[in-house]
Amino acid sequence: MFYGKYLKSRSVKKVRLPFTDFSKGINAYVSENLLSQKYAVLAYNFSSESGALKNSKGIDELQLLNGNTITPLDSAILKLYFYRRYDPELLCHDDKLLAYTQDKKLYYIDLAKEAQSFTLIGGTTFNKTPVGINYRLNGDDVIILCSEEDSMTVWDGKNQPYIVESAPLISTMCVHYERLFATVDGEKSSVWFSDDLDPTNWDISLEEAGYIEIIGEKGSLQKVIKFLDYVYIFRSYGISRLTAYSEQTDFSVVTLFVSSGKIIPETVTVCGDRILFLAEDGLYCFDGYSVAKIMQNIYPLFKGCDNSNAQSGFYDGCYYLACKLNYGETDSLVNNTLLEYNINEKTVNLIKGVDISSITVILTESYSNIAFSLRGNNSCKVATLCDENSLFTVPLLKCWKTPTTDLDYPDRYKLFRELYINTQTDIRVLVSSDNICKMVYIKGGKGIKKADIGIKGKTFCMCFYCDNEKALISKPQILADIL
Repeated sequence: MFYGKYLKSRSVKKVRLPFTDFSKGINAYVSENLLSQKYAVLAYNFSSESGALKNSKGIDELQLLNGNTITPLDSAILKLYFYRRYDPELLCHDDKLLAYTQDKKLYYIDLAKEAQSFTLIGGTTFNKTPVGINYRLNGDDVIILCSEEDSMTVWDGKNQPYIVESAPLISTMCVHYERLFATVDGEKSSVWFSDDLDPTNWDISLEEAGYIEIIGEKGSLQKVIKFLDYVYIFRSYGISRLTAYSEQTDFSVVTLFVSSGKIIPETVTVCGDRILFLAEDGLYCFDGYSVAKIMQNIYPLFKGCDNSNAQSGFYDGCYYLACKLNYGETDSLVNNTLLEYNINEKTVNLIKGVDISSITVILTESYSNIAFSLRGNNSCKVATLCDENSLFTVPLLKCWKTPTTDLDYPDRYKLFRELYINTQTDIRVLVSSDNICKMVYIKGGKGIKKADIGIKGKTFCMCFYCDNEKALISKPQILADIL
């Protein structure tokens, strides 16, 4: 008698994994094995607030109110300044944009006029990049410029600038109750203040100018800033508050915050009803009384990077931070990223591949914008944000890397068969499984696109790449066999 032999068939379960959307943005802080596919473990030059992947903003030349772009200078721009000025003779605003260049000179351009080129401000040179501030002095709007190596220079927008030899060598400054408060070169343990109503008078007395010595273990004084009717002093490792209303004898200082990481002074920016800043141990929000960490989901990208040259500004509800981030690759840029943080929405976009050396915000009666100076081949141009993700019309590479997934079957092998996706532009998708990688190219256009993958493994992740200045990617789905 014969008995038939039956082979047990291998069970295969087909699964379809829809991503639904990309709305959660980047999270490099939580272990990727715990993240849903709505997150990215790394992303740049993409925006995902709508749930689809769209291009983030980019960088292009600044256009003035008349639509003109500015003729590039012959020397690299190191810093830009907005000079708000009202002309009492013409009874109109005569606002200007100033540029300090590598040849140690200052230039200006009128923002509301037909001029397209910078004009040299004669009689001024600075050995070190100065800080600038607007002030109404004796009825005239002036801009005051100082540095740790150069005497105070005052310009009224019409006449030759003049130097105030008696002023200290100032590193940062702010205006509070018509006095100029400043940190100065040297030991940086004192806050200096000018005479009331006269920032050019630094004669020390109880009726005129003076200084406050601040001794402690929180490091040197790095920046002073006016906020909520106080002067806040940002030190290397802490924040102090200076109360200074009228008489010098009533001035007082209290310490509010001690940081475990060094505060980077040029990232300290007033953003409406709060101050944002970067320290070595993270990004912070300060409301005048307490400090809280923010954007912890991207903090790991800061590790191992030198951000001593980081710059910041606040414009149109967003905190912009030019900084250095670690993308797991080497580059020669000082600041390789412009971070955009929406204050109200609490969303973050990273514009990678731009090296910004300074940020200034232009706010006139009829025109507002944010302006950047850059390093490298574009260092002589004045730049701003644009809607296309490009650097002066050259598209930037966009990347979105998904968390690793085991499709909820951790102990079983899967065959990743197909990827379905909507994309309006050409994209590349790198699919990785265990030690296997495969790059597929998907043509953009209307309707669902299908890509054959055909790789096997226990876990998968994908990187979406787009070289086009515009992008619109949505509804990816994985079709796989669970073996």
